Amino acid sequence: MEIEISKVINVISRVRALAHPINFGIITLLEANKQLSVTEIYKKLKITQPVASHYLLDLKRRGILLSKRNGQKVFYSINTELFDKVKEGIETITSIEVSKRR
Repeated sequence: MEIEISKVINVISRVRALAHPINFGIITLLEANKQLSVTEIYKKLKITQPVASHYLLDLKRRGILLSKRNGQKVFYSINTELFDKVKEGIETITSIEVSKRR
């Protein structure tokens, strides 16, 4: 099995982002609710709006979240196509056997 290092690095970067407690909370909320506004997210997570916006924008920049504006509100949802690829990448990485060097 041939693996492109750039793809592995990309997956690892996204996994590291998902491992952060606030990002994990955002993803968990969005998995349960499909789409939420920034206000709903920061109130449910009990964080401030600037903190929520910072993490939401980072997840969006990494392609993990999608956003759409409706009037003055911005709604976020999970980019399921990319999220599925990240899960697939994790499965690929964890299935690789690493030989021990002596």
